[in-house]
Amino acid sequence: MYKLCISVFLFVLAVLGVLSPVVASSRTSSKSDLMPGCNALASGILIAASIVHMLPEASEQLAPTAEAIRHLFGSEESFPLAPTLVGTCFFGILLLELYVQRVAAVATCKAAKAGKTMISDENLHDNDILSPSASSAARVTGERSPSSALAMLVALSVHSILEGVGIGVQGDVKGVSAVVFAVGAHKSFAGFALGSQLHECGFKDRVFIYFALLFSLCTPVGIALGTLLAEDSESEWKGAMLALASGTFLYIGIVEMLLPTLEIKPLESEGSQ
Repeated sequence: MYKLCISVFLFVLAVLGVLSPVVASSRTSSKSDLMPGCNALASGILIAASIVHMLPEASEQLAPTAEAIRHLFGSEESFPLAPTLVGTCFFGILLLELYVQRVAAVATCKAAKAGKTMISDENLHDNDILSPSASSAARVTGERSPSSALAMLVALSVHSILEGVGIGVQGDVKGVSAVVFAVGAHKSFAGFALGSQLHECGFKDRVFIYFALLFSLCTPVGIALGTLLAEDSESEWKGAMLALASGTFLYIGIVEMLLPTLEIKPLESEGSQ
């Protein structure tokens, strides 16, 4: 029951995050001023939950499998199976995101060189995806290609599903409550970034709402999937899922939340000079 409440809570946060650039676009700067502090706090919670809570529990549940691997290779020390899965998941997500970013960058560059978006005028109007004014602006500037916005939607949706699975596989209330705040902060700010991108690309209201609901439903779907897998799986499989979820939280905490807060941005006064 408590996971259902968490799912509804995270869904509402995501919807509000995606819609906030449209409802209050003039307050974007005040929103961004809060992001570094909230992201730093949330990243610490996610990193701590990953290393202190989830990784030891995964190591304990994967101990029989790690011992079997040790006997198989005749090693004197136990194979670090759980840390290996955490590192594999961490770098796997990193490589996937780098690939998605590269694809989006190539699509945007091609659109800029061609003087138009990657979607033709016929497709724009026939599919009723972008407004005519937005497509015209994109053709003139060559910026904010719909391809880059869709790439962001795919990447954030994958992150959201993995976050949900990480919450769903945990059996105790304390373990779940420790990361709900952090996931909620990441979900709302990620939704805000996605909403800003979609809004600036000029997607029509119907398509915008569809994308917002799609992104917002990913975490509840992940929570349901993780809960079902944890209930029907043996101890070793649950430990593997915990290790993968730990790698996901570690990646989001470090790459998506902590590193952006450490970036040194020029002051507005310096930029105006």
